[in-house]
Amino acid sequence: MDLPDFPDLSERRNLQLFLKTRGLTAKRGFDQNFLVDPTVVAVIVQAVGAEDGIPIVEVGAGLGTLTANLLKRGATVTAIESDREMVAILNERFSKNSRFTLLPQDVRSVNFSSFNRPYRLVGNLPYSITGQIVRLLLDLSEAPERIVLMIQKEVGDKIMGKPRLSRLAVLVQLFGTVEWVTEVSRNSFLPAPRVDSAVIKITPRQTRVLNHALARFINISFANPRQTLANNLKHGYSLPDDSVAALLKKSALKRTVRAEEVSVEHWPEFHKKAQTLCSIS
Repeated sequence: MDLPDFPDLSERRNLQLFLKTRGLTAKRGFDQNFLVDPTVVAVIVQAVGAEDGIPIVEVGAGLGTLTANLLKRGATVTAIESDREMVAILNERFSKNSRFTLLPQDVRSVNFSSFNRPYRLVGNLPYSITGQIVRLLLDLSEAPERIVLMIQKEVGDKIMGKPRLSRLAVLVQLFGTVEWVTEVSRNSFLPAPRVDSAVIKITPRQTRVLNHALARFINISFANPRQTLANNLKHGYSLPDDSVAALLKKSALKRTVRAEEVSVEHWPEFHKKAQTLCSIS
């Protein structure tokens, strides 16, 4: 269990004193911003459902603030952390807990297929590699049962389709059901980042809809958001005008439609028609 000499590091004063005592500072290279808001920690724990007894994989465990709260709820936690100083602290705090496992490596090198299913994933993602991690999760052959992510608010808005549908929104929403959990002020972190954050919950579809061919089709369709869908498809697949026109007509779409105007639910069927009518892969 968590050793008694560790205070609640979700409290700002406790964290400041701890960092000073240990001679630690947040590293820009790791996009480190430590969460110092117990209310937000509680909301994340509630969203991931630590009480359900399903194993949890935590991405970017840092100092173990969320880890400690998950373990207190009885969860079995596999923590992923690449910063050596954070790894040492995590080992110091939790190595004696039989429900804790530490993977001291970059999340992008983790073999997610090695985790026994079902499991849930939670993480406070570094802003600079959020897109890479999201793409990694979308590509998993066997997805977690639930994904709870702290991400940049702007990225959260895009995933939710605000102010308009984007490539990222369509891909993630085809992957699973997305829920907005809460907005998190930049002042809830130490040091404070330049932007606010958001917590979202993704429940992957039981029957997989998104595959590599469909994802490529969506990426090409959104290649130039200012162009019409017809132009993006024409140039992306080297298609003749009459083939694209026939596809749009068969799909009940106007020649002037843009990718952002096509509903999320329409994309799988639209892709099937394109495969049949335009012989695309």
